[in-house]
Amino acid sequence: MWESRVAPLSGVLFALLLVAGFIVNPDTEFMPPEDQVVAQLQDGPVRVMASNYLILLAAGALLWFSASVYQAMRGRDDSDTRLPMVALSGGVFAAALIGVSAVATFAAAERVWTMGVIEPGAAAALLDVSGIAIGNAAPVGLAVLVGAWGTAAIRTSGASRAGWVSVLIALGLASPFGWAVLVLGVAWVPTVGISMYRSEPEKVRVPAG
Repeated sequence: MWESRVAPLSGVLFALLLVAGFIVNPDTEFMPPEDQVVAQLQDGPVRVMASNYLILLAAGALLWFSASVYQAMRGRDDSDTRLPMVALSGGVFAAALIGVSAVATFAAAERVWTMGVIEPGAAAALLDVSGIAIGNAAPVGLAVLVGAWGTAAIRTSGASRAGWVSVLIALGLASPFGWAVLVLGVAWVPTVGISMYRSEPEKVRVPAG
């Protein structure tokens, strides 16, 4: 089916939505002062909500991509049968934390948009949770996804450059400085998605009507 053929491109959709979300709202300072948090929310609550809705959609695209990785890894006859499930679990974990990050910031912005005010401590707490979820916790989930895929690639072909690079990225994501490697983890998703799409021999069949 054409849906299965294009499913790996959900990795590209993930990256585009995530980048678009941060372009719409580029205020990403980690743990800013309470008064700065409130000022940012009051300056454009609708913009903040739109940004985090895009990020929430990106989390959904990551789930779709993770399922595609799981399906592709299951097709490798000589891969460890546990690795596809490990990869899927990592993707689900990362997507869930990205979603939590988006929801926390969305909640703060919606309160400002609806009520006009928000308690500074509550606003700071919500944005702190948001920042930690996407900057510190989500990289661990991505590390599991990327590392499982890389390990499977190495098991299939020990000389796989992509496999070894993936494992190195995974180690960086799993480290206490995973936030610094997060951009590589995000870039890995569309790169592998495009590779999976191009390696699929079946042509896309567009449904009639």
